[in-house]
Amino acid sequence: MNYTDALSEIITNSLLALEARHDYVDSWSTNNPDLIIQATQKLNEYVNAWSSNNSDLIIQTIRKLNELANNTPNRTINTSDSNIFNIPATQKYNANLSEILENSVKPIFLKHSKIHTEKREGKTFSKRVLNYGENDLWRGEISHAVYILCWCVLLMKGSEIESTIGLIIPPILSLIDDYDIRFKTQGVIMLNHLLKKVKKPEIIQRSGLSDVFYDALLNCLSYQQEIIHVSLLQSSYSAIIELISTVESMESESRYLKYEKILSQHIIKGFIYAGDKLVIKQVLLDQVIPLVNELGIIVVKYLKDLIKHLCSTLEIPLIVSNRDEILNLHLTASKGIEKLITKCWPRISQYEGVILKSIATSYYNINNLNQFKQSEQKDNNIDDVDNIEILKNTLKKLYQLLKLVCININNSKILENDVKALLNFDYEIFKLLFK
Repeated sequence: MNYTDALSEIITNSLLALEARHDYVDSWSTNNPDLIIQATQKLNEYVNAWSSNNSDLIIQTIRKLNELANNTPNRTINTSDSNIFNIPATQKYNANLSEILENSVKPIFLKHSKIHTEKREGKTFSKRVLNYGENDLWRGEISHAVYILCWCVLLMKGSEIESTIGLIIPPILSLIDDYDIRFKTQGVIMLNHLLKKVKKPEIIQRSGLSDVFYDALLNCLSYQQEIIHVSLLQSSYSAIIELISTVESMESESRYLKYEKILSQHIIKGFIYAGDKLVIKQVLLDQVIPLVNELGIIVVKYLKDLIKHLCSTLEIPLIVSNRDEILNLHLTASKGIEKLITKCWPRISQYEGVILKSIATSYYNINNLNQFKQSEQKDNNIDDVDNIEILKNTLKKLYQLLKLVCININNSKILENDVKALLNFDYEIFKLLFK
């Protein structure tokens, strides 16, 4: 077994794996000595568990990574050791990450990729795409390289990323363009991390690939058909919003156009395609407030569609079997409507009836659910009363905001009449909502 295989085995199977990166890698950035010690102890337990039946090279490599936290016998890490947390990853793990990328990642991606050229707006762009062979041997090699790449990217600080950007971007772009959802998702996660770490936007701009990344991420936003796409969709929205805010200057036309395209082509249409897939709908709802904040009054162009989809979400029945999931949908939708009222209040009177109906429907269903919960808790001891109360309070605030805009500002009588009708329908339930 060579060093690359050993390192890949560690990253794939140990606490340094992508799924468990917070246990060890991220503990170093918390400045919390207790977390560092706990993570180190976990890694030591892992080393001991492997020592009896694995390659000596793997054990040596793990211990090498673990060296810093245990480099002095009987040493106690305390808050006075603040400098220890600022040690660059290359020194911390006694490894040159650029050499690992150059020797263990780049050759594998070069071996299993080919140059793809495309023209866009009169410019020619070249990038590498994965080129699969006739057998499945490539999959194992690429998987090893992906884990090593991910580990390196997660360890690097901003300055280290900037100095190795040429070794990082090509494989990440290849992964994002790949058809395999797993590789796509890992590529997007790494890009998102990279964008958050890089402090100088000109680093990305100078690479000339900001538009290529934007198009690749935009394509990822179309993956809304299956539940397995949720992680990719979440990561892609986070990455593309981060990318736009990083490379596009404030108030620039291109910034607004890109955000507007995401809203119109992927959020609004996404609500239609999501259908009854509640987890997909939740991802879409989570993007509404950030995009409304970015676009401001431009959102008025899409107010009708947004109101329709957010209000219809508030009217989803609170089914007992997945009530927590639906409660979160109601809460996110209500906050989205609140943001729309705040940004587009001069036009809200046109939709006051639709909004009030959705608020009342959600509130009515919550009270029915609460009554069921009170009887259920006696037997099952299930407690989600706090979530119900949070949603009820959010709906009360939303009504007060709607009332402020429609009655106090626009002097509308329609809302008052609708409130009276609802109180006549069920005074005991709605009196607390409208007080």
